[in-house]
Amino acid sequence: MPRSTPPVDLIRRAAELRAAGSTWETISAKVSRAAQTVRRWPLHYPREWAQAFSRAFCVGLSDAGVESFFTLRKHGRSEDARLSQDTSKFFMKMTMDALRQLLNAEQNADRKSKWSAYIAFLEKLGDEDAKRLVDGFVAQRMAERSAADDGRVDAGGPALGA
Repeated sequence: MPRSTPPVDLIRRAAELRAAGSTWETISAKVSRAAQTVRRWPLHYPREWAQAFSRAFCVGLSDAGVESFFTLRKHGRSEDARLSQDTSKFFMKMTMDALRQLLNAEQNADRKSKWSAYIAFLEKLGDEDAKRLVDGFVAQRMAERSAADDGRVDAGGPALGA
């Protein structure tokens, strides 16, 4: 007998509970399904499970980050000088690491945007036009290499055999 797909809201609820760290047994009780059944949902319904789980996991991770941030700020204001200093050092390191990652992400985005017009052009080419373009590049490169071998053109380094 073919299995029936559980309602999407049950898969979503199970994924949220799992992302929050619940056991399969706890999840099964909350969604009124057997633990063995619920345990197989990620395999049988991978798209639905992945969407619900990743969303719930990100929300949980965001909540944990906010809680951590407020805890660090509280410890940074502690009257215990050592705790306050250590917390401040840790917080500053985390802030600098985050800023570096943001800068890297911006630089990567800039690099990608620099090539976006070219990529858009290539994506619009038909197969024949793309083949002609590649063949032209290959022919040009081979001509440059041949000229470099003959010592006629500086192709980014000394002529071969020189």
